[in-house]
Amino acid sequence: MTESTNRETRLRVTGMTCMSCVRHVDHALRDLDGVAAVQVRLREGEALVEHDPARATVDEMIAALRDAGYDAAAA
Repeated sequence: MTESTNRETRLRVTGMTCMSCVRHVDHALRDLDGVAAVQVRLREGEALVEHDPARATVDEMIAALRDAGYDAAAA
């Protein structure tokens, strides 16, 4: 059995104001190849992403969120 190469990355997400925003952020991240799990926290303004960094980089996640209309940065 091979060891998992996934890691968890915390992203600060600005521009989320409601649960609809949470769904948009969730979908933008889950649509990336290599993302295994996403937890979006509206109140904290963040997303926790479990991903394979070789397939879904932090820069790609930030770009996906910006394309969805939100600003993001690695926390």
